[in-house]
Amino acid sequence: MSTFGRSIALTIAAAAVSALPVMAQSIVPTGQARFISGSSSSTTPDGTTNTGLLREEAPEGDFFGWTGMLAVPGFIAGTGTQDGGFNGTDTIVLNSFAMNLGGGNAPGTSAESQMRNEFTYTFNVGNGAQYTFDLNIGCAGPGGPPNTTNDWSLTAFLSGSGGDEFRFETGPQTGYTLAVQGLTGTLSAGSYTLSLVGLGSVSFIAIDSGNGQGGGVGGNTPVMTFHVEGGEFPSCLADLGQVGGVPGTDGVLDNNDFVVFIDYFFAQDARADRGSTGGVPGADGAWDNNDFVVFIDQFFAGC
Repeated sequence: MSTFGRSIALTIAAAAVSALPVMAQSIVPTGQARFISGSSSSTTPDGTTNTGLLREEAPEGDFFGWTGMLAVPGFIAGTGTQDGGFNGTDTIVLNSFAMNLGGGNAPGTSAESQMRNEFTYTFNVGNGAQYTFDLNIGCAGPGGPPNTTNDWSLTAFLSGSGGDEFRFETGPQTGYTLAVQGLTGTLSAGSYTLSLVGLGSVSFIAIDSGNGQGGGVGGNTPVMTFHVEGGEFPSCLADLGQVGGVPGTDGVLDNNDFVVFIDYFFAQDARADRGSTGGVPGADGAWDNNDFVVFIDQFFAGC
């Protein structure tokens, strides 16, 4: 596009720069580990059947809502599910989180199955962020007939550069329910990790008679909520970088970002589609004056 064309486009956008407020957020995700994995092994008098590692995980780079389910086959079979994610501004919520493994078989057989359900976010917050944390979930305790195992655990924590802000774990000393309501605290600016991990292992050996075992994990909806107020800082969606047009490429907002954005706009590239609300790329599938308004609003919000 010509220099004249860019100048006209910038003039149109600048005329509308005051049309939208500065959008700020309290949580900025930087990484995640949201997945369900499992494996199983079953033995019959005629041989052994193994099921290698199975895994379902949230799409890389997508921090928003995800619903996952994993089925583990075998004499000891089961499923793991989770549903939740980041709301785009100030809350990470886990709507559901469940696991179950169980089964048995006739004399001369045995089996074992394992499962891991993990919901972990790494994120940044600004100075003086106030958080509220709620958690309600439980798991099966140990026990059962001879020649079986039923081993389940849950761990939830928030950690930063200085160590744990909080940590809750199931076990013989703490019980097998994690019930936390209205826990609050203040965070300094920096990077933090919020995590809930469930582990399950079930096995049986059927020597002279049939045998079996089972257990699981589950909680009320929502299972976990982490909400942050204050400590806000603007998003950096206007940083299109020196090359490649990848947000945050160089960490600097300058005239180059305008040039890259305008080239994307006239090429009808999705990276210039800032949407009708919220400034999320690709939000409405249209390229119009509103995209300039949102981009300039993001630019002057800074990083």
